[in-house]
Amino acid sequence: DKHVPIADCIYSTEFEQNLHCIPNVPDTATLEPELIQKGTKEGFNVLRKGLRNYALENFDITLLDNPPNMGIFVVNSLHCSDFAIVPTEAGSTHSIRGLIKAVQFIKDIGNDPEGNPGLSFLRLLVTKMDGRTSVSHIILDQLKAQFRKDHMFETAIPINTSIQKAELMDQTIFEHDSKSTAAKAYRELAKELISILEKQE
Repeated sequence: DKHVPIADCIYSTEFEQNLHCIPNVPDTATLEPELIQKGTKEGFNVLRKGLRNYALENFDITLLDNPPNMGIFVVNSLHCSDFAIVPTEAGSTHSIRGLIKAVQFIKDIGNDPEGNPGLSFLRLLVTKMDGRTSVSHIILDQLKAQFRKDHMFETAIPINTSIQKAELMDQTIFEHDSKSTAAKAYRELAKELISILEKQE
């Protein structure tokens, strides 16, 4: 609804006074056909028109979480953002070729005058890293061979049952187990991200 102020959709969080969110709702599942019908110019820029200026004026950093595909919601986010982070699972069988295509897709939108000039690929984030398995180490080595050092976060998110338990209990990892290896990794990731953004200002 274009008549609903964006501020009415933003909620404060109980565990951090400086962290706010726009929660997803099941209704968004029905929006994709409608956005496609609007055509590329209008349908791809719904978030940019409705969210970007407000976010820039009111928040230091805004993160947009997306499904692992190149659908209309991801395209909307890329048209709205300055940077893009691509997560990949260390134990996943997804090909390096697919990751390279995803990064190129981001660069194409950033290089397109009708897309989002200035959008850039920030970093690749390795998740579900299991230091006990050779598969994780092999995949990590393959990623390092294909991507430059400054195109990968130094921090990797480890596989950790605390994440699944937190999700099951509808809590953040910091609420459920703030001392877990996963919580520690996410703190390190936040510090690394802020350091990278500060250097690019």
